[in-house]
Amino acid sequence: MDLERLEVRNHRSIKDQWGENAITFEGLDCLVGKNNVGKTNIISAIKYLLEEEDKDKDEELYWNKDTSLTVEVRGYFEVTEDDLERIEDEGKREKVRESLLHENGFDNHLGICRTTEPQEDGGNSSLQIIQPRPVDDRLSEDTFDEYWNEQWNKTNEEDGFTGTDYRDAMQEEYPEVAEHVDDDSLTQMNAWKNGYESYIDSRPEDLEFEPKPTDFPSRTKQSIRDVVLPDVIKIPAIKEVEDAAQASGELGEMTDALYSELEEDIDDLLDDRLEGVYDRLDTSSESFESQISEYLKQAFRDYSVNLDFNQIESQRLFRDVDIRIKDEQLEDTLSHENVGEGVRRVLVFSMLRTHPSLVKPHTSVV
Repeated sequence: MDLERLEVRNHRSIKDQWGENAITFEGLDCLVGKNNVGKTNIISAIKYLLEEEDKDKDEELYWNKDTSLTVEVRGYFEVTEDDLERIEDEGKREKVRESLLHENGFDNHLGICRTTEPQEDGGNSSLQIIQPRPVDDRLSEDTFDEYWNEQWNKTNEEDGFTGTDYRDAMQEEYPEVAEHVDDDSLTQMNAWKNGYESYIDSRPEDLEFEPKPTDFPSRTKQSIRDVVLPDVIKIPAIKEVEDAAQASGELGEMTDALYSELEEDIDDLLDDRLEGVYDRLDTSSESFESQISEYLKQAFRDYSVNLDFNQIESQRLFRDVDIRIKDEQLEDTLSHENVGEGVRRVLVFSMLRTHPSLVKPHTSVV
């Protein structure tokens, strides 16, 4: 999955990168510019879009710290069949497939939008999917929902306003939607909402559409967020190559990221192969426990000892791996600690590029 287009409005130092001024990507991209021109905030916009942040209400989130604005970031991702196949539930997978954009220059693209409202309105953040919606305001989702709810509320609040009156009001205002509602259901509230969705999905030729944020299709939001959308791995700028090569530095972070792809399989294999070893340890240690407990009870009669052996952690095995570099000219292999700074720096970035391109294709690295 590739992020191909990013639209940003009122986010940090980015006022309006929208429409023709949207930020576009081609795969492996490099942001180049002087200090304090907004390179980092492009990365922050991607993280804001894809991750739930605890700082949604922080004034730093808003352009020029103007908390009266609405922050909005939209991302358009090209989706492959492999991306969809990661959704195990076939029904959800087909719903997501039907939600892909195929208009306005997009083909098999998933559009996602995150907004944060002005602080005076609560400053809450929401994540929505982008779908084709009518340009005509009368047929916009918000306008329809407002009228739809208003008329239905009359059946409960106004004397003499019946279900028949509700049906007549809806038919008069939205005759095109009425054609998508069964005659027997015209007095039912939810039937009109379903009819509206059916009308929009039919893509009438006389109706102009544009991509707009809307609610996720039923039972798809979690699958899209957790399975389809990419993760973000942020590696800080490498200032000291010596520090980057340490286990706690960028090299260690990348080995951890690579390890996460193998963790489940390796742990299962270790548990299976070492089960007998742990059983033998527990049995063999009984004599130790008994003797130690006997001596301990001479001073504290209510105490005894039990030896618990920690299982081998695959993560520790992977973290302690020695990355060796083969020097074909010297016909030798060297530890990453014994090569030049340039080699170590490129090694870190080579691992960084490997993670999204080979091991986990739905991961973005920044």
